[in-house]
Amino acid sequence: MSKRMETMQLSNKVKLNVGGVLFTTTVQTLTKDPDSMLAAMFSGRFPMKPTEDGTFFIDRDGTYFRYILNYLRDGKLSLPEGATFFEEIEAEAEFYQIQGILEELGKPRPSKSADRGAKATEPFAESEILTQEHAKILQVIFKMNDRSQDEEALSQAQILANVERQINAATAAISEACKQLQQEADKLRNERETFDRMSKKIESTQISETVNLNIGGQHFTTTRQTLTKDPNSYFAAMFSGRFSLKRSEDGAIQTIEIDRDGKHFRHILNYLRDGKLSLPEEATCTDLEEIETEATYYQIQGIIDELTTALATRLFSDSKILTRELDMILSGMLPYKTGDWRLLYRASRDGFEAESFHLKCDYKGPTVTVVKTGNFVFGGFTEAAWRSPRK
Repeated sequence: MSKRMETMQLSNKVKLNVGGVLFTTTVQTLTKDPDSMLAAMFSGRFPMKPTEDGTFFIDRDGTYFRYILNYLRDGKLSLPEGATFFEEIEAEAEFYQIQGILEELGKPRPSKSADRGAKATEPFAESEILTQEHAKILQVIFKMNDRSQDEEALSQAQILANVERQINAATAAISEACKQLQQEADKLRNERETFDRMSKKIESTQISETVNLNIGGQHFTTTRQTLTKDPNSYFAAMFSGRFSLKRSEDGAIQTIEIDRDGKHFRHILNYLRDGKLSLPEEATCTDLEEIETEATYYQIQGIIDELTTALATRLFSDSKILTRELDMILSGMLPYKTGDWRLLYRASRDGFEAESFHLKCDYKGPTVTVVKTGNFVFGGFTEAAWRSPRK
C-alpha cells in the first residue's frame, strides 16, 4: 500500500480538457499503454503546451473518456450493467489507439512480430553488430579455411564435396538472413507510418484554434478544424471570414451561442470528428428524427444521408417502443417483409380501454401488437383480423 501511495505522489499530475469535460490524472497513468496516442503525447517526443488554465485540450467527446482513463488505471474495461454505448467506446479507443479496450470489445489484436532470438552463438556471441544469422554465415566461411589435418588427408573428391555442401549451407543462410532483413525493414516502415499518423493526430489536437459553444444552454469545447471539416456546413460558413466573430483581448474566439436544442449536439460534433455517425443502441426513431432535424439546420449532408438510410430500413418507423435492434429482429421473423405497415393504435394517444383498441384495429388484416411495461417489451403477431368479442 505504501509503494502505491508513493507512486501516486511522485507521478506528475495532469489536467485534461476532453471536449469541454475536465479530468485529473497522472503521467504514469496516461503512459501505461506504450503504444497508445496518450503515451505518445506525454512521452516528451512532442511539444505539448497546456492552455492558459493549465489543462491539456483534446478535441474528443468527453462523455465516455472516464472509461478510457479507468482502463489505463486498472488494466480492465469496467462498464455499467446494461451498457449500450459500445460503438462510441470503440470509436474513442480507436482514436486513442488503446488496443486492450478493442480486444475486450471483440476486436482481435494484430500479432506482434516474432522475437529476434538470442545473440549469435560462438565464436561471435559478444558481437553487438552481427545477428545470429550473420554469425552462422561467417562460421561456415571460416570453417572452410579451418580444415584439420584429417581433412587434408581426404581425397580431392571428398574435399570438393565438402566444400560444395558448405557453399550450399552458406547460400541458404544468406537467403534466410535476407528474408529476416526484409521483415525488419517492413516492420520499421510500418512503425514509421504509425508514428507519422500519430504525429499528425496529436498536432491536430494542439494547433487548432479552440472554440467554445453554447448550444441551447449546453456547453461544448472543440476546435475550428473540427467544425470546418464539412466545407458545405453551417460552421464552415461561420468561419469562412464572411462573418465577424467576437474575440477576447488575446485574440481567442469567445463562446459562440447558438439557439438550438443541445440534446443531440454531441452526435453532430462526433460525426465531424470521426466522419461517421455513432449512436447508442437504444436510440429511438424519434431520436433519429430529432438528430436529422439538427443536421438539416447545420447543413451536414453526411449525417442526413446516414439517417435517411437508417429510417428507411425500419419496418415500424412510427413505433415509440421498438428500438432499431428490436425492429430488425421483428423484420427477420415476420412473414411479411414488404407492404404498407402503418400505425393503427397507440394507447397513450387513443386510450387504454379495450373498446378503443378494437375501434382502431378491428377488420384491419394482419397486425403486430407491441406492449411495454417497465423495462420489458413483449407483444404478438396475428394474420387473422381483430374482431370485437361477443357480448
